Amino acid sequence: MAKIIANPRIEADVELLRKAFPNMEPEGQIIRHTELEALLKMRRSQSRYKTVTRKWRDLVFQETQCYLDGRTAEGQGFRVLNGDQMVRCGARKIRSAGKLTRQAVVVLAAPADGAISDSNARSYRARVITLAEQIALAHEHGAKRIAAATRDAKKHTNGTKPSS
Repeated sequence: MAKIIANPRIEADVELLRKAFPNMEPEGQIIRHTELEALLKMRRSQSRYKTVTRKWRDLVFQETQCYLDGRTAEGQGFRVLNGDQMVRCGARKIRSAGKLTRQAVVVLAAPADGAISDSNARSYRARVITLAEQIALAHEHGAKRIAAATRDAKKHTNGTKPSS
C-alpha cells in the first residue's frame, strides 16, 4: 500500500493562515471567507480551499481548543465559538450523526437478500446490521442520557434557538 505524503503546498497555506490569524480572540469574531480567499488566492468553491481551511481549523482546535464553525457564521466564514456555543455545536453534531446512522441502516437493510447478487455483499450487510444492533443496544442508555441532556439544554435556552 502506498504511503500518503502530506502536500507541502497545503501545509504552506495552512501555515500562512496560522500566521495571519495567530489569536482566536475575541470569541464570536467571524473570520470571513473574503479574507481567506484573498490570503490564499483561491475561491471558496475550490476543493483545495476547503482542504486548507479544514486542516487549519483542525490545527487551531488541537492547539488552542478554539472551534471555528462555519454554520453559525451563516455563510460569511468561520465563527470562533465560545464555550456555550461549542456545547450546542457538539450536541448538534451528535444528533446529526445519530440521524445519519439511522438513515444508513435503513438504506442498508432495504434490499431483500435476493436483490443482492454478490454473496460477499449479503454477508457484509448482515455483519454491519448486527453490529449496528449491538451498538444500539449497548448505547441505548447513553442515547437516552444524550436526549435528556439535549432537552435540559433547551430548557436553559427557554426553548429558543441559540443565538449565533
